[in-house]
Amino acid sequence: MTAAPLLDAMTNYAEGGRLGFHTPGHHRGKGFPAGFARLVEKYGPALDLTELPGLDNLAAPAGCIEESQRETARLTGAGSTYYLVNGATAGLEAAMLAMSGPDMTTILPAHCHTAIHRGLVLTGSMPIILPCRMDSEWGLPLGVDIKAAEVWLKAEVSGRLPDKALWISVNPTYHGLMADLAWEKNIAKARPDWRWLADEAHGAHLPFVNAGGAGGRAPGALAFGADAVVHSVHKMGTGMTQTGLLHSSRADLAGRLRQSVNIMQSTSPSYLLMASLDAWQAFLQNGGVSELRRADELARSLADGIKAIGGYRLWQDELPASMKTDPRKITLSSRELGIDGISLAEVLRHDYAIDVELATNEHILLIVGLGHDEADVCRMVKALASIGKAALAKGSKGSSERNRVIDKMYERGQKPWSPAISPREAFFSPREKVKLEASPGRLAAVTVAPYPPGVPVIFPGMEISKEAIEKIISIEGSGIRCAGLTRAGGAVFVDVVGETYSVSKQGVSP
Repeated sequence: MTAAPLLDAMTNYAEGGRLGFHTPGHHRGKGFPAGFARLVEKYGPALDLTELPGLDNLAAPAGCIEESQRETARLTGAGSTYYLVNGATAGLEAAMLAMSGPDMTTILPAHCHTAIHRGLVLTGSMPIILPCRMDSEWGLPLGVDIKAAEVWLKAEVSGRLPDKALWISVNPTYHGLMADLAWEKNIAKARPDWRWLADEAHGAHLPFVNAGGAGGRAPGALAFGADAVVHSVHKMGTGMTQTGLLHSSRADLAGRLRQSVNIMQSTSPSYLLMASLDAWQAFLQNGGVSELRRADELARSLADGIKAIGGYRLWQDELPASMKTDPRKITLSSRELGIDGISLAEVLRHDYAIDVELATNEHILLIVGLGHDEADVCRMVKALASIGKAALAKGSKGSSERNRVIDKMYERGQKPWSPAISPREAFFSPREKVKLEASPGRLAAVTVAPYPPGVPVIFPGMEISKEAIEKIISIEGSGIRCAGLTRAGGAVFVDVVGETYSVSKQGVSP
């Protein structure tokens, strides 16, 4: 072991001449706004500052930070904006604290980020989980099952819907699929005591590239009247890792949001991170929107180059025309060439010094960022062409057969449901670790989800069923690991609530 193993690993990566199609979007600083790049190059660690006179205070901004936040809000179309240095995760959890509580239901999509699950522990809210549709070919979420949700919403006539609720949207998904925001607006805004929070961690660029509905894509949830929206600036923007934005359109939430953000953030925020957020809003005012559109075109050029090779499939091309995706997210399969996604990523990594955002047995995910250029696209296309040619020369047998386990896990016809106890109660209850096969009938203390797609099979507070265990065993048997399980001595364990609780509510639609 070296004296500084992480520093050594990072140095090796930085000096390796690698190309990455992953977050952060600035790609090794190439996509930093020019002014910020010059500042970092000139002053470096001298910019690692604290709350000195003239530098304002993120917890109670009244100077340069407040001015920067106001500009960001104006540009984005929000009433107010809060800078985040603990990532979009902190923004989502802060928004949930401010907008929900133990006396309010939280309605969330099954494919939401784990930050939402953690937020439920903080708020004590009881969730209603909306089932998601799955792509049977690719095993990826297609958003909320609108038909199932509509059937449930008709319960309003019998008074079974909650009077007060927080409705949570995901737009876009990790793989770039846009939500039906017009439908979600009609749901949330038709009920005056419901609030609407949109997780747009992968959509900080949407209000600008999709302005006016460009390409048939929605410009983001703020334009549809969402009460709060969270953006991650390092994913699809120019920010450094951990930078995010919490936007609000409601003045009456300002006090609670300020308090909640302070609860979730460090009291020693990085001025470098805040400076990169300020650079983002300045970038948008000074030609940045053109750069965002250039990145869109670059991504389309990459997709066209891949399709011209032959042998590769793109998920976006196989979706119905009514489903809109972010062109900067490219989900690619090489199975027809006889190469699974993990193997493809390994060849790219070892033979071509190219890293991808995600690799699974079924596909790889590429993200085109503001730090990419035409040379990067050419390098990736040439690498994929070379790999494809080698596969054909070897006579590799391709197959379009997919792993159907994930699709079978989320059968059609599921209904919105609630766990037996709240995730907060499950978290704070005494717990024990039991073997997976011995867990049916017990209440889960943790989330268990295969990744991808990241949609839970077991949700904290739910009664674990025999069917859920069978699904997990089948998923793991197919080579997909489920997060939330522990392993020791060849056995698989899951954390369950230790005390006896009534589970009579379980399985009853809300």
